[in-house]
Amino acid sequence: SIDNYNKAIELKTQFAIAYDARGVSYRVLGNFQKAIEDANKAIELNPQFLVAISNRGIAYHQLGNYDQAIKDYNKAIELNPKDFIDYVNRGLSYNRLGKYQQAIEDYSKAIELNPKIETAYLDRGAIYGNKLGNYQLAINDFNKAIELNPKSAMAYLNRGVVYGKIGNYQQEIEDYNKAIEVNPQFAIAYYYKGISYSKQGSYKQAVEETKIAARLGLKAAQDYLRSHGVRW
Repeated sequence: SIDNYNKAIELKTQFAIAYDARGVSYRVLGNFQKAIEDANKAIELNPQFLVAISNRGIAYHQLGNYDQAIKDYNKAIELNPKDFIDYVNRGLSYNRLGKYQQAIEDYSKAIELNPKIETAYLDRGAIYGNKLGNYQLAINDFNKAIELNPKSAMAYLNRGVVYGKIGNYQQEIEDYNKAIEVNPQFAIAYYYKGISYSKQGSYKQAVEETKIAARLGLKAAQDYLRSHGVRW
């Protein structure tokens, strides 16, 4: 009867949701292969299951299989072109593959769909600043990320790095200080501040900042001090 078919379809849908939910739990625990297997079962039960397709893409990305992740994000975007998260995630995978222009296009599309998505500005700004040398565009993106989230230590850090690249050391130091104000345990901010002081010839301050980074457990800072015979 139709009722029996309806019940069977309902059960099938519930099984698909259960597989997907368990897959997400596996992914959170770091078992990405199991996460993919559960997503496969969910998609087998419901080939249009958008969330499961996206979740499988995330698991592939975390396994380092970026090409396969992109295929899943392509499918998810085909099913729902208005979901900004899939554009952000696909942008991350393109970024890891060194396909920076495609990554920027995806971050820009995500921002078009949701102008308040801080992570898209951060990631796009990082590509502009670290990979393409478009420093003003990078600063613009970090400014926007900070406007959206004034407590974003990462946005201050990244903007500081770009200011350092263009020789604006005062603004660079100010941004590292803001990052540290937001997160006093942010070891890399102390380390970068030390590098900036060193570039300016303020070696005593450079060593003090590097010592703080080392005490907070940053290996690069510890190795640097150790190589110079400095205790921290």
